Amino acid sequence: QAFHNAEVFARGARAGAAGATVAPVRIWLHNWAITSDDEQIWRLAARHRDMALAVRVQAQKPVVLQGHDGFSRKSAGPHAASYYYALTRLRGDGQLQLGEERFDGNVQLWLDREWSSSALSANQVGWDWLGLQLDDGRDLMLYRLRNADGSVDRFSAGALVAADGARTGLAVDDFELLPEPPHTLDSGRRYPLRWRVRVPGQDLNLTVTATFPEQEHTGAVAYWEGLVEVLDASGKAAGHGYLEMTGY
Repeated sequence: QAFHNAEVFARGARAGAAGATVAPVRIWLHNWAITSDDEQIWRLAARHRDMALAVRVQAQKPVVLQGHDGFSRKSAGPHAASYYYALTRLRGDGQLQLGEERFDGNVQLWLDREWSSSALSANQVGWDWLGLQLDDGRDLMLYRLRNADGSVDRFSAGALVAADGARTGLAVDDFELLPEPPHTLDSGRRYPLRWRVRVPGQDLNLTVTATFPEQEHTGAVAYWEGLVEVLDASGKAAGHGYLEMTGY
């Protein structure tokens, strides 16, 4: 029931504070780094004050190109779009240190990579994003873009990744992502921490609930992103994942 988050910034690759190489893949920022010897093995390492993380994982499914072959439009205008790929299921092992405590064990990750010059159009105020690893081997990504008038933007979208890695794209009319009444955090901001998720064409009727409320990032931009549990229509455990909410 405790949430730990950190944030660092750096400019000036000449000084070695930050940088990236392609072959082999290495992206670093101070003493935070992501490396990959090939497309399947990923290593993450970071240290911040009394927290430290070291993880080695291997992709269980191929790369998923979201949107149209990796190009994800967020509005009718050409400026609000991103390049977007994901590795929806990686497994391995790692160590986590929190103060004097150390935890060693199995690790399961979802790598989501998206970059753009502009994330939202002028009439959009935020988004709600889900990445769910279901117990039946499928992975579900959904996001709804919220307009200033409270409506859901028609460029909201998602994808279902089968156990064998095959991707099925989902348009806004293919799913429902419905929030229940919001919860007020210690910060005073209000977020919906329980959602009903429906994908009728894929026989999915789920309830997604935050494992605990206080998982708000409090860096340069305040937003909620944390661990969630998934239940099926009968109330049985059906998976887990992450929920991200911005613009609240």
